[in-house]
Amino acid sequence: MDFAFPIFAFLFLPALAVGLTVAGTAVGVWSAIAAANAEKRRQKQLEQIARYNAAVARRNATIEEMRAGAEAERIRRKNLLILGSQRAAFLKSGVELAGTPEDVIYDSQLEGELDAWAVLYSGAMSSYAMKTRAQQSEMEARAHAQAAGSAMTAGYLRGGGTLLSGAGEAVGILGKIKK
Repeated sequence: MDFAFPIFAFLFLPALAVGLTVAGTAVGVWSAIAAANAEKRRQKQLEQIARYNAAVARRNATIEEMRAGAEAERIRRKNLLILGSQRAAFLKSGVELAGTPEDVIYDSQLEGELDAWAVLYSGAMSSYAMKTRAQQSEMEARAHAQAAGSAMTAGYLRGGGTLLSGAGEAVGILGKIKK
């Protein structure tokens, strides 16, 4: 009976060691690939978010251009009413629309048009900033798409490395058994 335990230990423990090495290797490979899949999903979600942000920024740029155009048109209409009121006031008071009254009307017209152009310029600058943000978001989306692909490659490489390490350990254990 005392003799059976060393033979049992001699046969069983190396097999157990190999089995645990194989199991540990399998878990390591699975873990590396699962982590890579999780990172790929995360990067794909970030890519979708960046693409959505780009679309929103482009839409907002278009809206800002439209808003500025509408505001400039409102200023021009208001300016036409002011110019009409000025002409009517000058004519009602019996003043000819030549010389100083004409200069006043011209200056008012010019100021109104400058106000309209200032609104258009401000809208264009805001729109440009939004379009720039859209381009940045598109670049972020492309970077996340690349990272998703790299995550899978890295996961497979980690899994392959774990598999090779585990195989090396198992071969080492089997080599010791044969001695």
